[in-house]
Amino acid sequence: MNDAPKLGGLMAGLRVTRMLAEKVTVMNHHEGFTANIVTSMLVSSGAIFGLPMSTTHVSASALIGVGVSGKKGNLHMGAVKVMLAAWVITLPGAAAFGIILFWLGRFMQA
Repeated sequence: MNDAPKLGGLMAGLRVTRMLAEKVTVMNHHEGFTANIVTSMLVSSGAIFGLPMSTTHVSASALIGVGVSGKKGNLHMGAVKVMLAAWVITLPGAAAFGIILFWLGRFMQA
């Protein structure tokens, strides 16, 4: 069961990394450092309080924040819309997949 995150990382990791690194916003080194500091502080705070969170979502949100605070036009809204759509689709999609697997498992046992 521990291989699933590894497999997911291998399959989609490069695509997600490219999206975050190149397509969300134009930034300089200082802004990138700021986004990383914000991400590390939020994830560390969440870990201290035992809150479940996606580090990718936190990092992407920090990058969007840098894009919003920068010059007008630095934030690429097309990339942000793709990310938001993926976030909205992921939860119900995962739930539907889980329900299908549950019912298939029950059908196989019968």
